[in-house]
Amino acid sequence: MAWPSVVGGLLLATAALWAVRQAVLARGAYPNRLQAVLYGWFRRLYRWEAARETAHWPALTGEGFELRYEPGTDPSLARLVLATAEEQYGLVRDFLKVREDLPILLLVHRDRESLREGLGWGPEDGAMGVYWAGVIRILSPSAWLRVEDPQQRALAFRREGPVAHELAHLLIDCRTGGNCPRWLGEGLAQQAERIVTGAEVRLDEIAAPGSGWYALPALDEDFDRLPDQELAYRQSLGLVEYLTRNFGAETIRGLLAALGRGETFSQALRAGLGLEPGELETGFKRWAG
Repeated sequence: MAWPSVVGGLLLATAALWAVRQAVLARGAYPNRLQAVLYGWFRRLYRWEAARETAHWPALTGEGFELRYEPGTDPSLARLVLATAEEQYGLVRDFLKVREDLPILLLVHRDRESLREGLGWGPEDGAMGVYWAGVIRILSPSAWLRVEDPQQRALAFRREGPVAHELAHLLIDCRTGGNCPRWLGEGLAQQAERIVTGAEVRLDEIAAPGSGWYALPALDEDFDRLPDQELAYRQSLGLVEYLTRNFGAETIRGLLAALGRGETFSQALRAGLGLEPGELETGFKRWAG
């Protein structure tokens, strides 16, 4: 049997087990160590398959990173992505207080179509970067950044590019074993971006919309299907800011640690802050105005 068929079968089997894991975890009955082992297996297998599929791509090796870029990508831009990742990794790691097994696999796609194909996405998806199961995929800056001067282009990519955001997702995933509410991961990733760029969160950026906020279960289970994606991301950042400002950054890290042990978010929130999810939702709405 050909290797792709073997790998495909393994991925399907792992995906099935992952679905079982999600269903059992939702009922709060999933064994902690089995959860970590199962997700760790899935992530290693996916990383191995992504590396196998891109083995023919040109490669660059950096401090803590293995970068591969799709043929047709400007090599100077691949080097810019690698340099940016090396610079920003330490800042994101120190912010989250999390370490990841190195090297980290970075794949640079030459255009949006290639990135969509690599992820099995439809034509409506237009992300500049994606983290999934141990692998970070970055859209080449040439596909979206219209700056010709090399120095200005490098500055713009470091400031506006997706590298810090996706590094944060990778480290959060590592810390929690995949057991993290979507809104919490997205809020922390946005915080990490701001740490890297030096921007602060202003409360007027989080002000309550006229149509109201999404419920926490919707932000976790239906995030990508919510009709107002800008609101979903803004509320996620706002929730993390609310927790940070009222309970401290260490409390957030404590939540991540508890999630990494296999606790549900409700269990982690109750033990760490003495709150129920409904109380968190109510407190955030009152705080955000």
